Amino acid sequence: MKVRHLFIVGFVVLSSGIGAKAKFINKDTLEVTAPGKARKSGSAMRDESSCKEAARSEALRIAIETLVDMNWPNVRGKVSREKYGEKVTQTTEGSIRGAHVVRASVDTSVDPVVCTVTVRIQRMDPASTHKRVMQALDAEAAGNKEILATPTPKK
Repeated sequence: MKVRHLFIVGFVVLSSGIGAKAKFINKDTLEVTAPGKARKSGSAMRDESSCKEAARSEALRIAIETLVDMNWPNVRGKVSREKYGEKVTQTTEGSIRGAHVVRASVDTSVDPVVCTVTVRIQRMDPASTHKRVMQALDAEAAGNKEILATPTPKK
């Protein structure tokens, strides 16, 4: 599952990650568990989906903050902090390739709907990441042959 998102989140650093936790399973695998909330609507399926999406976004934000300085080839991003008076605002942007949701639980009996999602990110080696990028470019080029066709060489 390829995940590419841009996260821009402003918040007070002291309140970040309430109820969320990130832990390394081994040196190449990070697991992040994050909570989510969603307003009740008419559809239980929509409630569950929007809650899981909110929790997944929070988990990916935490993963980017954790991994951005570790030079993993499948994690790109930046975290910047600005101080406004007594408060600190943090902005997180980036993308993660290869993040997988491994567990999710939802409680739709309360309003707002609450859930917890666990996302696992494994470090990819640079060679496989480069190979996947090149394969994607080759597949895209095959689909656009008329645009990328080279002229016949003159003799």
